[in-house]
Amino acid sequence: MRRLVASALWPPAVAAALALLTYFHFPGHTWLQEDSQLWVPILEHQRDAAVLRNDPVAEEPHTDYTVYDESALALRKVTGLGFHEVLAAQQIVARALGIWGLFLMAGAAGLTAGFAVLVAGIAPGKTTRRTKVQRRNLKTWPTSM
Repeated sequence: MRRLVASALWPPAVAAALALLTYFHFPGHTWLQEDSQLWVPILEHQRDAAVLRNDPVAEEPHTDYTVYDESALALRKVTGLGFHEVLAAQQIVARALGIWGLFLMAGAAGLTAGFAVLVAGIAPGKTTRRTKVQRRNLKTWPTSM
């Protein structure tokens, strides 16, 4: 019985560990750069219509409510945390689920559990690396306005 429980629990545990590793180490995460630079004002305006009421990006978002928006707003309301913490938690959970999905697909393809973990561990870092041009453009982008 213990062996069955252990064999069922270690893949999600490895996925969670890899998600935390990829969040805090490589490839890491950013705040108020790239997409979060647009999403946070939109979410703040959706939370309170008085916030950023003259900002065209926040007033007329290019998207409708999604599961992402709704869950971020709900988590912020329930926990009392800011969007930075809520979005970080969402990103870690999404990474863990993606890694676990890769593990399950690799296992379904016939790989042993060890190789499935290897595939799941390599794929997230590989798909999020920036090219040299992207890194160079990030270095030249103005950091304050």
